[in-house]
Order: sequence, then structure tokens, then C-alpha cells
Amino acid sequence: MTIGAPSFGLAQAPKAAVKKAPAKKAVRAEGRMFNVRTGETLLKYARWTGLKIEEVRRRLGFGPKERLRKGSILSFRLTDRQWDRFRNARRKFSKTQSPRPQIAQGRQGDPLRVHQVRKGETASSIAKSYGATVLLLRQLNGGRALDPVFPGEILRVPDRPAPTEAVLTTMRPALGSGALTIRVAAGETLSHLAQFAEIPADLILQVNDIPNPDILSRGSPIQIPIPQTQWNRFHKRRERFHAQKAKPETP
Repeated sequence: MTIGAPSFGLAQAPKAAVKKAPAKKAVRAEGRMFNVRTGETLLKYARWTGLKIEEVRRRLGFGPKERLRKGSILSFRLTDRQWDRFRNARRKFSKTQSPRPQIAQGRQGDPLRVHQVRKGETASSIAKSYGATVLLLRQLNGGRALDPVFPGEILRVPDRPAPTEAVLTTMRPALGSGALTIRVAAGETLSHLAQFAEIPADLILQVNDIPNPDILSRGSPIQIPIPQTQWNRFHKRRERFHAQKAKPETP
């Protein structure tokens, strides 16, 4: 009797249990608050976050024609990773901005100079060194209080001395016939009215008895020293300002 050869087949190893990877948590974008700085644009925000420009507008709640305003506070919905990337790129960009005085152009073509605040300086001392007033300095810097100012801060200052009384007299139309009389609306400040009229805030102070320039009483009459040919432009800018304030905020 022939005995068959034993079978040497390999025994199959038990299958190892396949571990399932844990489900990834959804990355949540949160609102991050920050102030708009000089030179920043929506296009730069898109580049710094890796988002498309349309998505940047949507997250900031901006319309198709809205632009950034220096000093305004924004809430940008970003993830932690996007926020870190945004802050690092923003910090590098800020360092490239030259702190040296530069010449810029104002609304009416008047040259403006950039001043870097030094230790011990105040808004009053800076305004005096440029022959201006604190009110004019506030107007040139978006109506900010400038109380206090900090070393290293960049301010816009006039390249020429503030207008003297002789200059004010030639610029000021005859009151009663040439000046525009309005009533202060809710939310309006001296800086706003000066921007609507494209004149220094000092001109408005010169022709009005205003006890506190920082606070205008709602409904109080005030004269805007501009010629009649500029009245329509003033009213249009004023209406546009209040129309933008009345728009509902985008959630």
C-alpha cells in the first residue's frame, strides 16, 4: 500500500482587522476682527488667504463696487489656518511699507505729507509743527480722535501751512447769499461735512459758532462756506453717505 506524500500547503494567515480612519471634523470658519491698514486691497486679501476675490467679497459682506476704507473695522470669516496665513502675510506686507515721509495728493490736488510719530509727540505738537490745527489733522486722518498718538504711527499731514485768515476770507463766500445753510442730520460730524464740501473743517468752524467741534447737535443749523455752484455736489455726496448707512448689514 502506497502512502501518499504529505501535503505541504501554506496555511492562510488570519486577515488583520482593517482600522477605519476617524472621520475628519468639519473645519469651521469664524469671524476675525481687524482694522484696514494703508495699502491693503481686496485683491491682497484674496492672495493672502488663498481665496477667490468673489469669495473674499462674500465673506466680508462687500458689494461689487465697494472698496476698503482705511481704519474701518471688518469681520472676516476665516478658518484658523487661513487666519494664520492671513496674519503672517499681512505682517510682512506692513514691514515693506516705507515709514519715511512721502508726498501724496489730497482730494483737491493739494499735496499731503506722511509723518511718522516720534516718541513724546502729541497730535497738538504735530499739528503745530506743520502750521495746522488738530481739527485739520483729524480730518486728514479719517476723523480719528488722535488722542493719543503712538510712536511709529503714520499720519497724513498737510504739506503746506493751514490756511490763514486772509486765505480763509478769499475762499469764504459772502454769508447769507453764498453760503449753504443745512441742518445737521443724525450720524453727521464736522469731518463728514468737510468731506462732502471738500474744504478744511477749519473753514466751517470759522463761520459757525460751534461750542464742541467733536459733537454736532442733531437738527442744529450750520453754514457750509461753499459757492452756489458746489451745492448740488455737496447734496449728492451727503445723500450717498446716508443711503449707505441705511443699507441693511449682510449677515
